Order: sequence, then structure tokens, then C-alpha cells
Amino acid sequence: RRVHGNLPFQEYFVSIDQHFKSRQSLAQSQQTLSERAHQFRSIQKRLLVRFKDRNPSPLNNLDNLFEDTYRQLITASEKVESDQFELQSSANVLTCTTNLMLLLIRYRFQLAKEDFKILQQYLSPVVVDSQTQGWEECTDAAMTHLLRTCLAKNSRESGSVPQPLQVPTDINKLKKHIALVCDRLAKGGQLRVETKKTGSSK
Repeated sequence: RRVHGNLPFQEYFVSIDQHFKSRQSLAQSQQTLSERAHQFRSIQKRLLVRFKDRNPSPLNNLDNLFEDTYRQLITASEKVESDQFELQSSANVLTCTTNLMLLLIRYRFQLAKEDFKILQQYLSPVVVDSQTQGWEECTDAAMTHLLRTCLAKNSRESGSVPQPLQVPTDINKLKKHIALVCDRLAKGGQLRVETKKTGSSK
């Protein structure tokens, strides 16, 4: 069964945007928590030194600063917990929308079963994030690999050097590469390199 009409890129990209924003928000809140924890430990050490001194000098509002930092530390930890929940929620949404997008691509371009399995490996619905890498940069690297290999238009594209994997500042290139992969598939591109070789030898 063939699906007609344009693929819902804009709707799909909204779920990617939301997931990426959730990652950025969590990274920022984790950084804030780390800074507050460091400040809390520093003040704590200074207070302990004062209390151990036989002739302690005035606290000079150090105790107030300690209490204020403690409250900030609690607030920061709650923000991290909230952002972790939000990231998991956005990851679940991205999993669902990616699965839907994969099915639409399959039936829109009449992909063979083998090609569809390959596409699932590159545009993966399994969304796993860590502090060092996440779904966006892994998927962009996978899309770039397809465009450099089996979906390359010419030798110049296939000879381009892959970039090192790193957390992106934005995801415009990822969106562009996903759309470009779909465009190449629409023009008859195949994901099985051996199939292309067989066809070109005839």
C-alpha cells in the first residue's frame, strides 16, 4: 500500500526540537546544581574552621549565606529532577514520532523489507541520552553516513571526511540531513550498497 502526499517533516521536527531543548535544559540545571554544591561545600569548610578555632572570629553573615546556599541547592536539585522527567517524556514522544515517520517513509517510497530494516538502524526510534552524547548527534552522524555512501550523488560526496561526534549547538543540520535522505529515497536511492552494485553491473 502506497502513501501519497508530503511527509510531515514540520510536525516530526517539533518533537526533535522539544527533545533537544529538554537535553539542553537538563544540562544547564545539572551545571547549576554542580556550582551550588561546590559553593555549599566551600562555605561548610569555612564554618567548620571557625567552629574549631578556640577564639573564633565573627561569622560575618556566613551562617546566613550557608542557609541561603542550602536553599538554592535544594531548588537546583528539584530542577534537575524535573528536567530529567521532562527529558524522558520528550524521549518517549520522539520514539513514537520516529516510529510513525519510519512507517510513512516505508510506504511513501515503497521500501523493501531489507531497506526498511536498514533505515530503522540509521533513523533509530530507540532514544538513549547520556551526558556525553545523545540521539541528535548520533542520528545526524548516521544520516551523514548514508549521504556519503549508498545515497551519495557523486564521488565528491562519497569522499567527504566525516566530522567527529559532538553535542551540537543546534539541530538545523540534522533536520536538513533527514529531509535530504528522504529526498534521495524519493528519487530512487537504495540503502543496500550491494543492490546498487548489482544494478550497475547489468
